[in-house]
Amino acid sequence: MGKVEFDFRGVDFFQSKNKLSGSLGNFRYMMIPDGDGIQVYTYETYCFEVAPKLAETRVEMSDQGLQEAGEWLNAQYEAYLTAHR
Repeated sequence: MGKVEFDFRGVDFFQSKNKLSGSLGNFRYMMIPDGDGIQVYTYETYCFEVAPKLAETRVEMSDQGLQEAGEWLNAQYEAYLTAHR
């Protein structure tokens, strides 16, 4: 499968302490601002609060950090698809 373009808001969205969630089928992700960074989680099927987390990382709260989050999520999504074939 080709690279997915994750649609993130700008840095100002996270600086305002907003969370962002999204999904591709049963693959889900949550981005939560944390000080000067953003915690990024992947999980599946259920709501974030009760679902087991598949993976997590932290990126800096910047345009570059959001780009890194997108690249990391792409790798996680590819791994998810491989595991669920």
